[in-house]
Amino acid sequence: MRKGAEDGMRECSMAIIAAGERWEDGTLRPSWEDMAGAGATISHISGSRSPEAQAACRVFQFAKGDLEHPMLMRSSGRQRAEGGFHDDVKSAPEYSMSTTIPFLNGNEFADQAVT
Repeated sequence: MRKGAEDGMRECSMAIIAAGERWEDGTLRPSWEDMAGAGATISHISGSRSPEAQAACRVFQFAKGDLEHPMLMRSSGRQRAEGGFHDDVKSAPEYSMSTTIPFLNGNEFADQAVT
């Protein structure tokens, strides 16, 4: 991925991982919400993209006008809302709300200001 030379940035590679979660038996439970969130981030970064990154962007672009509705239709969103966390499900799809991103510094994450 690369930002323009006018930004004084150099070319770099990065990974944005739509982690998902685990079923009770420990197997991977892919998460639509995580893919849409990864797509929201990736959509703001220029440069070449893997097919997986392109797919995440398309998921986000498809739903960005109404992210809350599809989240409530997914099993994990319904489980959270029914478990008393409806406000979390409502606030989760808000984007461009944070002024920091997690930045890996050695073995720990620290906030990095977004400009």
